[in-house]
Amino acid sequence: MGTSTLPLLYGAKVNELLLNGEWWRLVTPMFLHSGFFHIALSSWALLFFGPQVERVFGPLAFCMIYFLGGLCGNICSFYFTSAATVGGTGPLFALFSAWVAYLWLNREALGEKSAEFGIKATTLMGILVLGLSCLLPTDEWIHVGAILPGFLFGSFAAPSLQVGADGSDPGTSNEQYEGQQYGVFDSPSVLSLTTAFVLSTGLCFTIYNILATTLENTNLLDEMPL
Repeated sequence: MGTSTLPLLYGAKVNELLLNGEWWRLVTPMFLHSGFFHIALSSWALLFFGPQVERVFGPLAFCMIYFLGGLCGNICSFYFTSAATVGGTGPLFALFSAWVAYLWLNREALGEKSAEFGIKATTLMGILVLGLSCLLPTDEWIHVGAILPGFLFGSFAAPSLQVGADGSDPGTSNEQYEGQQYGVFDSPSVLSLTTAFVLSTGLCFTIYNILATTLENTNLLDEMPL
């Protein structure tokens, strides 16, 4: 990513151009990377972690989480930094936080220890990706800004695990999945997913706007290292 490359010119988040009507720059940065190592890191994390999120939430909800993380991450970046940036790893943090929300909401069905282990493992995965991305010319505000919408969407739209039809404890089996690993999924409808997407986006937009205004009024934003 040089100063005159096509991705930067036509797709990076540039605040001045956003204000001039190039709204697509809130979307395109989530598909752009700052170099080979950045896209390798993003691909590794997505391939390692993404399939389990898609299996549980479903393909539609998975895409919503990914897009929501990228969009809200770029909104956060717009408010908190004036630098021209890309953030292909941003949506990963929405997937991490949505998975944490799913584990927390279903901790009784999964078992307290299993859910706690999953939350810790996911948190460590996020810290690892965040730490490695700090070595690259990436926008950490996009990463931070993607966490909240992922958790909100996961809280609104996470499938609810129920006890299996035979009345067995859904937290005792770990080898069957394919719809029966922990019990019966109570999956949200398309309308519920859409509502969760809209609510999460609106809440994040409002929260980031309030935080940015508050920090600007207290002159703290210029002192932040991100």
